[in-house]
Amino acid sequence: LDCEWTPPAYAADHRLRLGTLQLAGRAGVFVFHLPKIAPSGGLPAALRALLEGKDRVFVGSGITQADGTKLKEQFGILLGRTRDTVAEAKRVLGGAEPRYSLAALVAKLLNKRLPKPKDIRCSNWDGALTDEQ
Repeated sequence: LDCEWTPPAYAADHRLRLGTLQLAGRAGVFVFHLPKIAPSGGLPAALRALLEGKDRVFVGSGITQADGTKLKEQFGILLGRTRDTVAEAKRVLGGAEPRYSLAALVAKLLNKRLPKPKDIRCSNWDGALTDEQ
C-alpha cells in the first residue's frame, strides 16, 4: 500500500489531501485516483471494507505513520492489519540506518537505484495524472 498526496501549494484550498491510493497484490497493481472516486470525501464502501478488513496485511514504508494517518484523517479509515517495511528492515538489518526508505532498501539489498525524483513525488496528484506519476 502506498499513497501520494498533493502538496498544499497545489491545492485550491491549500490543504494537504490524498491524491492516489496504490495497492499491489497477487491480482495485480491498482491505482485509485481519489479525487475522481471520492469527490465528496467518502470512499466507496467496497474499498473501505477492503482497507479495514482484518483478513489481509497491508505492507508499506512508514505505513502507520504516513499513509495510515492520512487515510484516517481524510476518510476515517483505520487500516486493518499492517506491516511496516521500515520497522522490519530495522529489525532484520539492524538500526544503523536512520530511516530505511524504499529507495535505501533497494540500494542496500538489490544494489540498484530506485529513481524517485522529488519533482514527481511532490507534484499535483489531484489533477490528471502524467505517465511519470
